[in-house]
Amino acid sequence: MIKIKEFLTKNNIEFIENFDVSLVSSIKLGEKIKIAIFPKKVNEFEKVLMFLNSLKIYFKVLGNASNVLVAGNVNYPIVFTNKMTDEI
Repeated sequence: MIKIKEFLTKNNIEFIENFDVSLVSSIKLGEKIKIAIFPKKVNEFEKVLMFLNSLKIYFKVLGNASNVLVAGNVNYPIVFTNKMTDEI
């Protein structure tokens, strides 16, 4: 995760460690995610995906997670698109 945090910090991309999904879930349930990434622009989103793919890091992409139940041990990054200000 250190490489991911360094990359995100260097590229000024918002992220939160140990993000509690229950805070955004409509059903107020969910586990903590090791690292939640919140790109604000399409180019940030693309950079994140290319970076994670280049290191062969398993990840998931979600919208705003309001109708998603994240259960179990989430030791992989999740990229949220709900803070993006331009269209994909």
